[in-house]
Amino acid sequence: QKFRSQGGAGPSGLTVPQSPMLRCKARSRPLYVISQKEKEEQELEEIKKHKIKANPVPKSVIEGTHLPEVPKKPITIPEPFKLTEVHKKSHESPEQIHFKARPAPKHILEKPHVPPKPPVQITKPVSPKFHYKRAKSDDQLKVDNNQASLARQKSAEKFAQKAQRHGPIRPEPFSFEKRDEQMKKRREERIKQQIEEERKQASSFKAQPLPGVVKKQMRSG
Repeated sequence: QKFRSQGGAGPSGLTVPQSPMLRCKARSRPLYVISQKEKEEQELEEIKKHKIKANPVPKSVIEGTHLPEVPKKPITIPEPFKLTEVHKKSHESPEQIHFKARPAPKHILEKPHVPPKPPVQITKPVSPKFHYKRAKSDDQLKVDNNQASLARQKSAEKFAQKAQRHGPIRPEPFSFEKRDEQMKKRREERIKQQIEEERKQASSFKAQPLPGVVKKQMRSG
């Protein structure tokens, strides 16, 4: 409805043209336009200024391919020959070979290397020393008697100790708790001793040197 003509009561008159008020009139245009002929003349002048210099054509293209020259062989000259003649070969005397033997090595001529035996020492006769029974003196007899008496006393004491009989066993009070506590204390003491020994070993530990194969690998790496 916006663009549709609406009927009016009176007759419609002629449309009055109005300018669209374009900006082309305010545009600046060149007053002189170059013709086509003038354009062609300018292009020709530029072509003359920038002439192309073509490279010379190679001789191989103009002359074509050439095979290498083969030297001509001279003409064979015929020579006379005689079939009846026999050409004997000269027998050369064989070369005389003078053989010179090398000297034999010394270790073959010498005897095998055996170390000399040391001279055996002659046994010297020595007279045997027999221990003859000598008559004992009074002092020695006294000493022997004293030793024998002491030995008898000791044996008697040992026998007496063995022969002693103990009386009947007396009952005494006991408890398993005390025994368990004592066992625990002993175990703790043993564990402490083991820990101390391990610490001493760790403090005095000395690492062994690396083998030669490992050192070579480390150096090569």
